[in-house]
Amino acid sequence: MDKVEKEKRIESGEVKKFFGSIQKVDSETREIEGWASVSKKEGSPVMDSVGDIITTEALEGAVSDYMKFPTIREMHAPVAVGKSLTAEVKKGEDEGLWIKAKIVDDAAWEKIQEEVYTGFSVGGNIT
Repeated sequence: MDKVEKEKRIESGEVKKFFGSIQKVDSETREIEGWASVSKKEGSPVMDSVGDIITTEALEGAVSDYMKFPTIREMHAPVAVGKSLTAEVKKGEDEGLWIKAKIVDDAAWEKIQEEVYTGFSVGGNIT
């Protein structure tokens, strides 16, 4: 699907756009929580910022493998800055992957506190 087709789907209301922002920050424990990926918002499919639609079923299929090596990476770089403590696929009007993570890297933590980093981004491969 090209960019024009993606925009048409958004404009028609067929899909919604969503950004997975950090919803909770605990400064004492250096833990953060929020949507890592959203598959439905108010019952409608969601397209992420790069135009991908990740289904609830795909998230359910991936979460157990992810939690075997639950690293949190900074901007998709091959360096871990923390780890996911929990990863749960939530269902309802809003569906997606909710994570709770602990950030151990001082520089990454400062960027979260200063709201340089405000959200999550998932990466993966279609199998």
